Amino acid sequence: MKYLITLAAIFMGSVACVHAYPIAPRPLRLLVKESQHIIVGYVINVQDGFIRSDKIENGKLISSTSFGPEIATIKVLENLQGGITADSIRVESYVNVICPEPARYQKQTWVIAFLDKDEYGRYSTHALSYGLKTLNQQDIAIYKKRIREMQQILTINDERVKFTETIEWLVKCAEIEVTRREGLTELNSGQGYVWLYPDGKKRDLSTLVNTNQAARLKPLLINAQTGINWGIADLLYSAYPGEIESCLIENLNTINKTNYLSIAESVPRLKSLHHLPEVKQLVKEYNLLSFDERKEKCGEWIKKLIAVYKMNKK
Repeated sequence: MKYLITLAAIFMGSVACVHAYPIAPRPLRLLVKESQHIIVGYVINVQDGFIRSDKIENGKLISSTSFGPEIATIKVLENLQGGITADSIRVESYVNVICPEPARYQKQTWVIAFLDKDEYGRYSTHALSYGLKTLNQQDIAIYKKRIREMQQILTINDERVKFTETIEWLVKCAEIEVTRREGLTELNSGQGYVWLYPDGKKRDLSTLVNTNQAARLKPLLINAQTGINWGIADLLYSAYPGEIESCLIENLNTINKTNYLSIAESVPRLKSLHHLPEVKQLVKEYNLLSFDERKEKCGEWIKKLIAVYKMNKK
């Protein structure tokens, strides 16, 4: 019996992934730009997506279960975008999908929901889990302010001005913990997200962040839990090359057999060393090592690199 249950679970997971589709992350800027409706709401009830039915076959009662959408009933507290006038709405979510992550509404929670409405009048969450923000009331106030600001920015006709205002808006998002990911996602040029640059050509964002913005982002370079934020390191390098490289060297000093893969993140960012023949040779030697050899020899290799760095700084 346990075997059958396990097999059924694997099968359902496979079916869910077959019907899933890849979806790029949707930070707040894109959610505001793309969503038909944005509401502040309170989740009154959540009805599961199981559809149960009974029928009689050969004189026996046969019960069956199929999957439909989970339905969240949401009291509309405030309409931030779009034309929803109803006191409450029902939002459908297919939560049996495994990848990508669906929107999962929880009963008796406050939310900001980014919604779309189809031709039959059914509401769904835009960009799945990205389009649902379950927040406390204080954080809702912060999100509302950022949403209103982006709505204003999107009305600017001058693309250069719009871009400049967007950079400032992203920095403002990054400064506050609750919206930090919304800002850092797009400020991280290494992630490869599509940007509408004023001249149509993608450029290094570090050249577009002004001195004031760089100073405000600098405290975010090091996170106590996750260490260096590589996107911020790239963004601030032109403003603080010496300090960024010092952080990278400190990071290299902490690398051991369990996190040796961080070498691949740190070393390419030590830009002052790239032109040195001895560094080129060290990198060549490292690249020739197998994965197991890199793990075993990372400490010795890092000592050699740091020695070259210190000699170069004298």
